[in-house]
Amino acid sequence: MKQQDYKIIKPVAGDVDEVWGLINYFAETSQELLPRNRNQILEQLLSFWIAKKVNSKGSQKEEVIGCSSLHIWTNNLSEIKSLAVKQECQGKGIGKKLIDKCIEDAKNLGQREIFALTFRPAFFYKQGFRETSKDNLPHKVWNECIHCPKLLTCGEVPVIFSLNDV
Repeated sequence: MKQQDYKIIKPVAGDVDEVWGLINYFAETSQELLPRNRNQILEQLLSFWIAKKVNSKGSQKEEVIGCSSLHIWTNNLSEIKSLAVKQECQGKGIGKKLIDKCIEDAKNLGQREIFALTFRPAFFYKQGFRETSKDNLPHKVWNECIHCPKLLTCGEVPVIFSLNDV
């Protein structure tokens, strides 16, 4: 899949079901994401970016193939959440482009750092993130952990990126 085969855009309300399906696919199959309900996605729609497959001749609808969202925690710190790319589209730069959009948003909001909690830290290291201690993150970040099926056996790695570097 080449860059011209997909586009990174802000979603519209009509994209919510596809975003919900993508996030919850990974929440159910690999437990790499926390499940989200449709209302949560709709309420936070402005924080999302999506990757859509560009229509080819004969195709009726542009398909959502990736998503990410940006959550603001403090005046200086944001989090990348719900980063997902359909398995058949992985390895083509889509995840990186989604991260780039979140970084751009965070920088425009005056944030100093952006972090993620991930089971795939190597992917984030390639994007310039570095591992950090959970102790460096606000305590309220861990409130969502209560809803995670891996609560007691969590292997998520906290990674952080300084926006001063871009």
